[in-house]
Amino acid sequence: MIDHILTVLGPAPIAVQSDFNGKDVELAERLLQQVDNEQTREHDDKLTEAVAAALPDSELFFKCLMRRARQAYATGRFQSCARDCRLYLDRRASIMRGDESDHAVDVLFLLSDACKGMRKDVEARNHVNEAMKLISRFAAASCGTDRADSQRFKDEKAALFKRFLSRRQKPAVASSARLGNSQRTSSLLAYRTVITAALSSVNGDDDLSSTRGINRYFLKLHEDEDATPIDAVAPDPEKYKPDDYKTVFALKTHGGDFVPEDNFERAAQSIFLARCFIDALSLSAEEAEKSSTDKDLLRTLAVATLHSMHAINCNAYEIVENVRDESSKIFEPRNVGGAIYSTVSLTNHSCYPNVVRHSYPCGKYAW
Repeated sequence: MIDHILTVLGPAPIAVQSDFNGKDVELAERLLQQVDNEQTREHDDKLTEAVAAALPDSELFFKCLMRRARQAYATGRFQSCARDCRLYLDRRASIMRGDESDHAVDVLFLLSDACKGMRKDVEARNHVNEAMKLISRFAAASCGTDRADSQRFKDEKAALFKRFLSRRQKPAVASSARLGNSQRTSSLLAYRTVITAALSSVNGDDDLSSTRGINRYFLKLHEDEDATPIDAVAPDPEKYKPDDYKTVFALKTHGGDFVPEDNFERAAQSIFLARCFIDALSLSAEEAEKSSTDKDLLRTLAVATLHSMHAINCNAYEIVENVRDESSKIFEPRNVGGAIYSTVSLTNHSCYPNVVRHSYPCGKYAW
């Protein structure tokens, strides 16, 4: 499947472009100077860009942040102003500088004024004036004051529900969206597994290639499946290593049981993740197009990622932590993470997680 997709896409199947802008002190100073005398909301993007371009915890960073907070207050956006003020105070307190008392007092006064402004906005919204009066009545099934309107509301609600059930597109769209979220999680887990195996010792020694820094034994496992039988790479029971990639590679993936549409989608994702991995190794797209070795590397990494994606469906677990809220007395689940395990699952494969930890406010834990 990987070979077919790479053949159809041609010599340059995927070009991953960098979407990262580094810190630029000159840009931050220039943007701050442009909006120095402006009090309009249109310059919020420039101030935000200036905060992002300034070095973290530098004087320019705090200056841009304070300027954005003041402009937010001047334009009536008190919540944004309070958020920037709290960020300013938290960052200042973390670096513990001695010459920050005057600025901290100014920010505290600004935060106090912003909180007063938010309180006035809430009181204004809760005030019933002429503009907020109800002009016409509405029909409600729970009200018994007007039986005719209540019955009409019930009939319209039943007809609307029937029209909703007659349309099949809505459930299909929701199902596909949930499937996409699940694929993002499994793809990240497969990508992490491949990176860990490719850049670390796989066969017990540091047999790393000198050109790309990728383990030769890892590449050998995925270059030719027929030349590397599963029995030959099976882990030794007497020398079991849970972090050995050979145990993950020897797992049953059931890749042949997937439908072609699912296999095609996973293969396309594997090629994209492999392309991202190659770019992370400082290989430009032009070098990958010219060098046949890099093309083989793209294919091998894509095959390894697809192998891990297939293994996740039947050989993975997740860890969920239930944290007990002291006020509501309710346990709230929080996803801790997941991994591909190297042995047969000793628990279930249902919709419930394999491992759950209960955390209590007193500091005790229960598994």
